[in-house]
Amino acid sequence: MGYLKRGKKYPSLEEQRKKIREVFNRAADPELEYFTDYSMGIAAAVGEELKRRGLTQKDLARQLNKSESEISKWLSGTHNFTLRSIAKLSAALGKKLIFTESDAKKTFTSLIEIYVNPRRRDFENVPYEPQTGFEEAGTNQKIPA
Repeated sequence: MGYLKRGKKYPSLEEQRKKIREVFNRAADPELEYFTDYSMGIAAAVGEELKRRGLTQKDLARQLNKSESEISKWLSGTHNFTLRSIAKLSAALGKKLIFTESDAKKTFTSLIEIYVNPRRRDFENVPYEPQTGFEEAGTNQKIPA
């Protein structure tokens, strides 16, 4: 039980230790780490895109029919985004904010193709086709697996 000092209640030493343990346990929680990474990553991507376009949070709020304070909360990096809110942000910005493993494979394949053929300009919509080596890309050397 806590104690009173000058009319204020202070937690006991055991209560303080319990709170500290809870903070450290939460900090080691992998789910919390993923949540923080995803949330802050999305907020940073939206903020960068707004800056790149010369837009403000107020502009985005108007576009999404939301309050400026709600957008500010979203961009704080601690908001629990729903897939629907991420989709709305993506649509408003015309930019994908979440990338799946298959998206990464498509991008990786496109980057390899650009490296092999730097004159190629339409690399954004290249379909992913698994390759065992670089023989299809025009070299005779095969990368060992």
